[in-house]
Amino acid sequence: MVRRRQIDLHEIDMDMLHDWRILLEDYAEKISSFEHGDQHVVGFEIDYRDIEKNSRLHTSLINWTEECIERGNRVLFEQFQQFGQTVRPVLRISNYHDQSFHPLESLRMRDRGKIITTKIRVRKAKEYQGWLKSASYNCRGCKSPKVIPQRLGRNRERPEQCEVCFEKLMNRDPAPELGEILRFQPHFLLNTEECVYEDIQYLEVESNEGRDCRMTALVREEMVGRFTEGDLLDVIVLVRLDHLAKRNFEEDTRRVLLLEILNASKEK
Repeated sequence: MVRRRQIDLHEIDMDMLHDWRILLEDYAEKISSFEHGDQHVVGFEIDYRDIEKNSRLHTSLINWTEECIERGNRVLFEQFQQFGQTVRPVLRISNYHDQSFHPLESLRMRDRGKIITTKIRVRKAKEYQGWLKSASYNCRGCKSPKVIPQRLGRNRERPEQCEVCFEKLMNRDPAPELGEILRFQPHFLLNTEECVYEDIQYLEVESNEGRDCRMTALVREEMVGRFTEGDLLDVIVLVRLDHLAKRNFEEDTRRVLLLEILNASKEK
């Protein structure tokens, strides 16, 4: 597996976008005729076997799962707009290979970052929530906009620098003194109307085989509200670290796993 420290993500970002555009060309007919009823957000399934055919895209999905799916969602939205579809699609992977199956009780920290398939039973569906996916700021001095992507369950991240104001300071005549440069600290205002939010829901899940193994799972967007207590699910999940605010995340080194559900189907 290629590690992040070996390759900066921005070096392959354009490749991800390009590969998704090539793949989604084969889905043009399905996109143009997609029926969404009165829904505003819809799941759109991409067959994993089609992703596997493009070795570079497949490598990106395995090594940079969240970023790769995010780029895929961006391209998918562009395609829906191109065909005049008025809904926002969410990319859902289907037909993930059988060799990826892991019983819930077998998961360990070494599995963090993997995409797997498993079977779960919903013990409890918690209340719906929303989270700040990207925060929009404006510099108080020059009004320049700044958009900062956020991380789920972490402290809100703020801009550290206003390049416009700093460049203005450095080009000033007379030139600023060193102390003035070191003390330079821009101020930003949060533009709540331009912030992007996403619907999420947490589920308490357990092994469907009667073993005493319980975890927290996360669903997003159109899957929120779909599942109830007792549902048996076949799921494709990304194994992540629990980001729930149960303790001081920065100070406490203990971690537990969380399942982010990428796709799910109910067993009948």
